[in-house]
Formats: sequence, structure tokens, C-alpha cells
Amino acid sequence: MEETIRIFALSGLFNAIIAIIFGLIVVFSNWKNWRFLLITFATAFWSFFYWLWLSSNNSISALFFVRMLSIGSTLILPTYFHWLSSLLGIAEKQKKIIILAYSLSIIFIVAGFSPLFIKSVKQELFFPFWPQPGIIYTIYLVGYIALFIYSIFQLILNYRTTTNEVLRGRIRYILIGSILGLGGGATNFFLWYGVPIPPYGNFLVAFYPIVFAYAILKYQLFDIKIILTQLVVFMLWGVTLVRLFLAKTLQEALIEGGFLAFLVIFGILLIRSVLKEVEQREKLEVLTENLKAANERLEQLNKLKSEFLSFASHQVKSPMAIVKGYASLIEDGTLKDPNEIKATAGKIKQSSDRLIGLVNNFLDLRKIEEGRMEFNFEEKNLVEAVRDIVEELKPLAQKKNLELSFKSEKNEIKVNLDGQKFSQVIQNIIDNAIKYTEKGWVRVEIKTQKSKIKDAEEALITISDSGRGISQELLPKLFEQFSRDSSVKKEIQGTGLGLYIAKQIVLAHKGDIWAESEGEGKGSRFIVKLPIKC
Repeated sequence: MEETIRIFALSGLFNAIIAIIFGLIVVFSNWKNWRFLLITFATAFWSFFYWLWLSSNNSISALFFVRMLSIGSTLILPTYFHWLSSLLGIAEKQKKIIILAYSLSIIFIVAGFSPLFIKSVKQELFFPFWPQPGIIYTIYLVGYIALFIYSIFQLILNYRTTTNEVLRGRIRYILIGSILGLGGGATNFFLWYGVPIPPYGNFLVAFYPIVFAYAILKYQLFDIKIILTQLVVFMLWGVTLVRLFLAKTLQEALIEGGFLAFLVIFGILLIRSVLKEVEQREKLEVLTENLKAANERLEQLNKLKSEFLSFASHQVKSPMAIVKGYASLIEDGTLKDPNEIKATAGKIKQSSDRLIGLVNNFLDLRKIEEGRMEFNFEEKNLVEAVRDIVEELKPLAQKKNLELSFKSEKNEIKVNLDGQKFSQVIQNIIDNAIKYTEKGWVRVEIKTQKSKIKDAEEALITISDSGRGISQELLPKLFEQFSRDSSVKKEIQGTGLGLYIAKQIVLAHKGDIWAESEGEGKGSRFIVKLPIKC
């Protein structure tokens, strides 16, 4: 029986060594993982005094060492939950529970040398000095189990909700390590309450710092062969360490000690090589991701370039052909009637205006992308500025027999505007509303509302219509370059740049712009939001 007790004692020493080694490996690889060091040190503290307790030859020293190991055991779950919450990104949300867990641990540590925590030690099975719990220890055990179950619940919850595959991989390993290590350590509790089951699970405690370290340092970096090699090395350390303590002669002790020293040096070199490999592979993965992103960007630019060239050639060629065609009719004398000439000149002017608008859009686009768009902000009355634009566009609406109305809840709303550029935004949206509405109305309305910023207000300009509406597929792409409804490209001419430029102008005004629609044939709403000058 003495040999069996000695093996159980050495399991504690082995667990302490493994916990310290892996804690230091993780922290030295990245100091941001300092919370993991707290777990491993708490585990090592508990395991070290576990070894001393089972190695004791009298009840006085055994009771002292039991009370010392209880300090470590009360800190294992709080440090575990603290680290776990940080890893899952929920530390701030779980702050109250973390503080409560640490606070209760301090209370249990203070009570640790009281008979209310541990009464005494006595014979249990083949252990001569097994501890007997007090009422406070029972309370501690209930808290231990509750926090462990809650931790497992958080792991499962985050595993089911996260879309991050790396985090999901880590959670899988942490679940395995938690059940093996912390669950294995919990088998010590049976004998505390007279259940005749030896703490065989204590031999599994060493697995949880190993598995946790693996989950932290890697999840996509180590080859399984390398991991298995590491595990074999650490197992060899443990077996050789146990053989060293079981040595009966000085010669055996020297042989085992020398072999252990060799294994430690070999293991450290192996770990260093693995860490270098991890670092190199991490750099390679980052480089690969960067190259992939750059390649995707180049493909997008190439596609955009092709679209731009196709678009520009069509948009420029079409009005130029019209101008040339009508000018030829006048030049060669085909058109002689003054009224016909006048009408044709009007068409030439219309095509020229369209071409000028196209060139202006291209110039604005280039300025925006090069960051050279200049703004001249002045304090202006938003209501007056929008009303003037509506009045200018009323003849255009009347030609299509549309009702164009304007309404504002206030007569004066002071905002900082670049009058010319902002007019371009509102004019573009109203002009689009008229173009895409066959019958019915176009309504422009200004309201104010409280801003999310304290003591601030903002103006909402809503331009709604009873027109074609916007498909749900097009709606999220509406403010992108060259984005147009493919079903009306031939019927309604446009550049596909107006809304993109409008959004950039509104953003420069520290505002926002978006579109809403119930779907095709159900009209649309464009909302421009601007901060009101205090």
C-alpha cells in the first residue's frame, strides 16, 4: 500500500511540473496569455502540496499540507474562468462573476486553516491521513461544481454561436481538457465525503495544461505528428521522474537522473524547434492571406477597369453619335424648316448636356478617389436650400404629370453646407425619383430628430416616390460605382455614378444617406441625414 500511496503522491509532483512548464511556454510565447499562467501556477501550487501531503508520515504535517493545497484548489476554478472568459471575448460581460469568484476564493483561503473548512485527517481506504471536510468546505465544493458547470455551458454556447473556425477549434480542445483535467482532479472529492473511490482521476490533471496550451499556441499550426512527439517527450519526463523517486540505490538514482537530464535538454530543444516552426508557419499563413487579399483586390480592380472602359465607351460614344448625326442633318441642308432646325438644336444641346454631366461625374469620381475633393462649408438654411431645388425641378415633374411637393416641419434649420455640392446630391435624388416614376407623386419632406450625440439634433430629408421601387438584390449595392438597375438601363439613361458621388458628398458633410423600398413596383424612399448646427 505504501508503494501505491507513493505513486499517487508522485502524480501530484508530476502534475505540478507539467503545469509550470506549459504555463511558462505559453506565456513566453506571448505575454498576453498571462491569465493562463495564473491557472497553471494555482494548479502547480495545489499539486506540489498534494505531493507533500501524501508523502507525510504524521497527521500534523499532513493536515498542514492539506490546508496549503486547499489554497491552490480554491484558486483553480476562478483563474480558469477568468482565462476562459478572456479567450472567448466575454470577460467584460462576465466581470461580476469573475470578481465574485475571486472574492469567495479569498474568503475560503482565509477560512482554510479553520476546522470549519478542514476538521482533521484520518484513515480512508489505504490513505492514512485523508482530510475531513467542514461546513465551509462543503459550501466551497458547491461553488466549485456550479462554476465548473457554468464554464462548460459558456464554452458550448460560444461554440454554437461563433462563426470563427479557429475559436471553435480552440473551444473543442478546451472542452476536452476541462473534462479530463478538472474533472479528473474532482475525483479527489469522493473520499472527502466517505465514498470509497480512490482519486484515480488525479493522473489526468496533467492533461489539461497540455491541451489548453495546445489550444492557445496553435489550433491551425502544429502537425499532429509534432504534437504526438511532444506528448511522448513529456510522458517520458514523467515516467523517468517517477523512476528517479522510486530508485532504491544511488546508482539507479544517478542513471535515472542522467537520463532525465538528457530528456529535458532534448525536450526543450524539440519545443524550441516546434515554436520556430509555428512562428514560420504563422508568418507564411499571414503572407498567404495578404497575397490572397491582394489578388482579390487586383481582380476587383481589373473587373472595375473592364466595366469602366465598357461603360465609358458606350456612354461617351452614344451622345457624340447623336450630336454628330443631328449636326450633319443641319450641315448638309436636309433640315430646312426653322422649326425642325430648332428642335434638332435642342436635341443636340440635350446630348451635349448629358455628355458634360458625364465628364463632370468622372472628374468628381477621380477627385474623390484621390482625396482631392474640396468643400466650402457655410452656415445655410437647409429648408430654403432644398425648397429652391424642388422649385427648379417642378417643370420636369409637370412634363410627366407628376405631383412634386415639399414640406418641412420648420421654416429654418441651420446646417453647415457646401451649397453647390449638396444641391448636386438633392437634385440627383429628386431627378432620379422623377425619372423612375411613371405616374403618381414625388414628395420631399424635412424633419428633425434627436441625435445619439448628447444635446444634439439632426435633420432628415426624405425623398419618396410612387415609382418603380428597388429590388432587394439591388438595394445594398445602390451606392456603389456603376450600380444601376439592369431592367431599365435601355429605357432610362444614366451613369451609375450619381448615387456613389452623392454618398461621398454627404459623408463629407458628416451625414449619412440610405435608401428604402418595399420592392419593385412599390416606390422608394431616399433619406439624407445631416447634423444640425448648434
